[in-house]
Amino acid sequence: MRALAFAVAVCLAWPALDARAFSAEEKGPTCLVSIQLTAMPDAGTYAAVIGSTQPGPVDATATLYTSSQSFSLVLTSVALVDRRNSIGEPLFRTEPVFFKIATTEPIRGGDVSLSKGGERLECLKGRYVQRVAGAYEAPDATRREHDIWKQYVKENPTVLPTTLRPAEREPTCETEYRDATLVTPALPEYPEAARREGAVGTVEVLVALGPEGREAWHAVYRSSGNESLDRAGENAAARSTYAPEIFRCVPVSGGYIYRADFAGR
Repeated sequence: MRALAFAVAVCLAWPALDARAFSAEEKGPTCLVSIQLTAMPDAGTYAAVIGSTQPGPVDATATLYTSSQSFSLVLTSVALVDRRNSIGEPLFRTEPVFFKIATTEPIRGGDVSLSKGGERLECLKGRYVQRVAGAYEAPDATRREHDIWKQYVKENPTVLPTTLRPAEREPTCETEYRDATLVTPALPEYPEAARREGAVGTVEVLVALGPEGREAWHAVYRSSGNESLDRAGENAAARSTYAPEIFRCVPVSGGYIYRADFAGR
């Protein structure tokens, strides 16, 4: 008996970062970090929400890229508020931080680094990439965007300045930005123990990739609730092959969410 399975990718901006904090026994870093941007009605004004499995307060530095310029947004002792999800996985997010860049060019990409007590935290990054018009947005992400717009319009919040970074050579290539992609998917075997139990479910596996696209480590991102299904999903994710994320023309370390749906038949 086999499992029905398919895989989906998310740019590791994680608009709904539901990842758990990984234990020291696992191969990956002890934290994940993401940044999500929402353009406001006023030109050049954005809201940033930083998510992490690392609780605050932390210092955060975001680097934001337009087509021809780059900017730094520095946040000191920013609070990361517990947003624990329905199955108890730890999730911390900042409240929206509003900022302005000195150009009308849209932000095309951005990433963020965290530090605590003056020491930089080694986190797997989720980068922001501007979505093309008409791209699918998850309903919860769309709702959050609408809530941020309402907050901006109704509350007239403080808008922070950004710093123009030194001029960098503008990247030129055919593919400037691309999410990590699945090249050759491996379908998981339906475990015999799960078949006997009549277990079904969906498991999502976070596969951390190096800049060459090879797996660095993997871990369950969202559990199916059944250990044997989770292990089968992990094994399939590890056997699959991937192409790396491209950020400003350069292959970079990042991640892919492999999703396996198990339905006994």
